[in-house]
Formats: sequence, structure tokens, C-alpha cells
Amino acid sequence: MLLASMGKGDVTIKNTLISEDTLVMRDILIELGVSVSFLAGSSSGSEFSSNGVCVISGCDGFFPGLEQNRRITLNVKNSGLSARTILPALAFMLLNPRANCSVFLDGVERMRSRPMSELFSVLESLGLKISFPKQQSSFPCELSPSVGRKTTEIGIDCSKSSQVLTGLLQILPFLNSIFSKKIKIFALGTIVSRPYVDLTMHVLSKFGCSVTETTPGQFYTSARCLRSPKNFTVEGDASSASYFFASACIGGGPIRVHGISEDSKQGDIKLLEVLKRIGATVRWSNSYVEVFRKGRLRGIEVDCLDIPDAAMVLSTLALFCDQPTKLINIASWKEKETDRIAAVVQGLERLGVLVYREGDDAITINPVPYLKSAKIPTFNDHRIAYDFLHGGICFKR
Repeated sequence: MLLASMGKGDVTIKNTLISEDTLVMRDILIELGVSVSFLAGSSSGSEFSSNGVCVISGCDGFFPGLEQNRRITLNVKNSGLSARTILPALAFMLLNPRANCSVFLDGVERMRSRPMSELFSVLESLGLKISFPKQQSSFPCELSPSVGRKTTEIGIDCSKSSQVLTGLLQILPFLNSIFSKKIKIFALGTIVSRPYVDLTMHVLSKFGCSVTETTPGQFYTSARCLRSPKNFTVEGDASSASYFFASACIGGGPIRVHGISEDSKQGDIKLLEVLKRIGATVRWSNSYVEVFRKGRLRGIEVDCLDIPDAAMVLSTLALFCDQPTKLINIASWKEKETDRIAAVVQGLERLGVLVYREGDDAITINPVPYLKSAKIPTFNDHRIAYDFLHGGICFKR
């Protein structure tokens, strides 16, 4: 949606999902003067169906609402992706002499504690004026029209979130245009959730922006704008499908999931390889993927670095395994919509499960013969809610 709004020409996005992220981004774009329409599945203009069609008119690199002499207020709610992608977009546009207004951004209380300092630091280094009414380098913040500082390189720490890199990659062609140079972005340290960066690059290519990674963690493009692909179809969400894949492992299945291809660029599709190691059978066809299980489930050690969202299901799937399951490289869970490490551990312990937490990077979960009846707090985090639904499958009180 953001790429379509920044490009040139109309884009029809098919298979648009209803979620807080998409609704937040829709409202942000409309407030910034972008034309956003839903042609199918609309309901009183406030929501759209999972099969909705969204049409966005690109603004060719500048949101028209920024020309007005006023203060724009944007609410990102608890959408980290919206926050970390709209900030860079606003940054390069506010370096444009046409910009004539300030933009105030805020979100829910949790958003104010999520890691944003690295991104704010980079945007300030480009010349963007940012003020922080409450706490330095945190939401809420106010952006003002600014004069850019020329640069040829941008370094960003991606060890806590790959979304900051996604946000910068999405504006890379516009930075090339502003500074009349080919800007390079350097990812400092290990890129957590690396497959999301690959997915970003794949989608950018559909908008006429081919990003090259010359050496690991170093990115550049020759593009100076984004071009409309006219039509873009959103693939089924592998992260959401992970709960159905796990259910097939627990109940035996089979369960078929349509709308995801075997050559998908989504990193969470790698969960299927983990499930095969645990004891599931995975079969692909041209139109669906099928998961089922006949034997027992094996407890194993799983590196979750590249599948932080899909790996959530392993914390409750572990309850059905024949031996302990260890999940490592889960530090990024702590920085999500809630502290997911603490939330998962608390929920499992309420069910009577013995969980060993190893700092902020690993947990070991021991299977039990039965679960206690319990109320599980979700902390307004959908993945916690989905995850613990599995706790009620196949167990007697």
C-alpha cells in the first residue's frame, strides 16, 4: 500500500487482507491526501473483506497533504510495520521544498517502548527535524520540513527489527533522486528476520526498483522512483497459515491451505521444514499445500531467527511432543506487539507446563500428560491468542 502511494500511476491490489496494519496504513495515507478506494468486500466504508480489492493512486514521490499549512496527526496504533515504514517515507518528503506542514505521530502505549531509536537517528542524520515531546527517540514524535544533508551511505542496526531496513529500502530510489547520487545502505550486525528483507526486495522489483546486495548487508539501487505495476496480487499469508499447519500436526490432519506457492518468498514458509523434522508430512500441489501426521511428534531444537512469527506456534506444539523442545534465537519476540517471550512463558506456566527460560534468547518447553484449566492473557497480541488456541486441542481436563 505504501509503495503504491509513493509510485506513479494507479495500483490495483488484489486479495487485500483486513488487519490492523492495513487499516492503520489506509487511514494514514488518506490523511496524507492519498486516494485509497476499496472496490470489493467493502462494508460501510470502514472495513473490507479478506478478498477485498484496494485501488491506490500514486503521488509520484510526494503526498499532497504535506503542501498544506497545517499540522497533520497520524496514529499508528500498535502497528510497528506502519510506524517503521511511514517514518522514512515522510522523512524524504519533508526534505522537499514543497513541504509546508508538520506531522505528529503517536500510537498505543506499547508503541512508545518499541525499538525505534536507530531509525530516528538515521533520519536525523539525513537532516530531518524531529522533536520528542515525552522521551528522546520514542513515540510520540513530530516531524518538520527540513533541509537535507547530503550523504552517500546509511548504516542501520537491524539486530532488533528488520522493519527499519524495509522502511529505508522502500525510500532508497527517492534518496538517489534527492541527493543525485547512488546511496548505499549498510545493515549493521545480524539482520533479524532476514527473509522479510528478501520479500521487501522482491516486492520493490515489481515497482521497477531492483535492489542489489553487493556484499552481505550492503544494498543499493539505480532506480530514482517507483513505477506502478498496475496490478498486484497479495499472496496468502504464511504466518497466518502456520496455525493451521500446527493444528494438522496436533490432530493428525490432513489440512490443506490454498493460496501459497512452494516457491514463495515469505520466510515463514520455512516452518514447514521444521514441522517435517518434528514428524509431519508435507505435500505440495499446484494449488495448495497439505499437512498431516501419522506417527508421534518429536521434540527438537529449533533456530527461530528467520521465522520469528511462525515460530510462535512451536511453543504450544511442543506440548504434544515426546520430549522437550528448545527454541533459540527468539530475542526479537521481546520487541513485538507485546513481550512475547514473557507472554508465552506466563501462559504455559498457567497451564501447568514446566518452561526453562534462558535469558532473552531461548526457552525449553517440557511436554506434560495433561494441562490445567486456565485463563490466558493475550496482551492485545493476536499471535498470543492464536498460539494458545492449540492448548485446548486433544487434551482432557
